[in-house]
Amino acid sequence: MRITVLAPAALLVVAWCWGRHPLPLPLLLGGTTCVLLGVALRLWAAGCLYKQEEVVCWGPFAYMRNPLYAGTLLIGCGLALLTGRWEALALVAVVMPAVYHPTVLYEECELRALFGPAFDAYCRSVPRWLPRLTPLRTGANRRASWSQIRRNREHRHLIAQLLCLAAFYAIDLLQR
Repeated sequence: MRITVLAPAALLVVAWCWGRHPLPLPLLLGGTTCVLLGVALRLWAAGCLYKQEEVVCWGPFAYMRNPLYAGTLLIGCGLALLTGRWEALALVAVVMPAVYHPTVLYEECELRALFGPAFDAYCRSVPRWLPRLTPLRTGANRRASWSQIRRNREHRHLIAQLLCLAAFYAIDLLQR
């Protein structure tokens, strides 16, 4: 199973077993905002991503090289906030970089082999994790598309995260 399935399930268990008190409104709103922003970032990125076809340097990829993983980190932080446990946030802060950083290094080797100098030029211009303040100017005037989101199967991730968010709200309601 993938970490994107196991991690939310683990955080739900934490919320159910150890979060036996209703969440304060700031945690509820902060966690929900992080999850929704992460989902939005992942949708935007998936709508722009043409895997193995081109170096995508537009949309969110004009700001950072790994917007899908950044979205996943936002989702993880949001779900951790929704547990009401600082330990969950610390776990996300340790586990996600430990899993995704080696994955990114491997993927970059693959992309470098596939696209060569074009990918190297992209890497010199766009940071791996922290976004640029201004987008990379490439002249490409393309937009994300729902058909590409479906092609990349990101709609499944959207449904899973919304169900997970609903489960956290259900847990909170049961604890009130």
